[in-house]
Amino acid sequence: MSNNSNNGIPPLNQITEANESALEQDSTTSSTQTGSRLTHNAKILTNMVFARLRAIYGNKFEQAFGNSEEAMIRTKREWALALAPFSAPAVENALEHCKRNMAWPPSIAEFLKLLEVASGLPSARSAYEEACRCRTAPVDFNWSHPVIYHAATAVGFWRLQTEAEQRTWPDFENAWQRLMSRYRSGEHFDLPKPAPALPDNRSLTAYEQIEQIIEQFGIPEGLGYQYLGYLLQSTGNYRSLLRDKAQQAFKQAGFEFQLPA
Repeated sequence: MSNNSNNGIPPLNQITEANESALEQDSTTSSTQTGSRLTHNAKILTNMVFARLRAIYGNKFEQAFGNSEEAMIRTKREWALALAPFSAPAVENALEHCKRNMAWPPSIAEFLKLLEVASGLPSARSAYEEACRCRTAPVDFNWSHPVIYHAATAVGFWRLQTEAEQRTWPDFENAWQRLMSRYRSGEHFDLPKPAPALPDNRSLTAYEQIEQIIEQFGIPEGLGYQYLGYLLQSTGNYRSLLRDKAQQAFKQAGFEFQLPA
């Protein structure tokens, strides 16, 4: 990023580490109080962020964060914990957004939202809309980010496809916020691996397929007969919805396999 684009404000990698001692102070105590030890890189990155914010906002920075050294140490500690999962380029992009679009220094929550966008994470609403577009087996869907899949799983794909938005959106948003909190803390999320497929059973009747699936995977008969009845339906959207509901129910019961379409 050029100096011209920064209007004389140095980018992160040009700011010195002169203020690093502010977060080095009492580091043992801070790790005990927060339950998570601050990394060296997170401390440096946080000091760089505060140096940039001070340069961008001037007196507004002092009004937003105060000038008490003790309070500043506590504030930087919280920011360092929040910034730990993010890369320096993502932080730089978020700072550029602040400079161009925000009249006042951001809160942690506001800055984290900018970082999520800079890191390729969609908003909660965009994630919800993507989850609702999943009309195939979830393991085969082209998810833009693993966290979206896990949020959709928490709500239930059957619910997302069949229930009204006013019922599913609040649940999805809550699940998204919980997962994002874990993601910001450094937890890694993966997409599921394709489940093993059943052998070709197109020559079997629907009743024979039901019996084969129950026997092959050791599914309790009550659970199997409750959800495998979709195989008795003719092909179409309704059968697909019933199949997805069955797939979700079996997964929640601990059975990982791919149901026939």
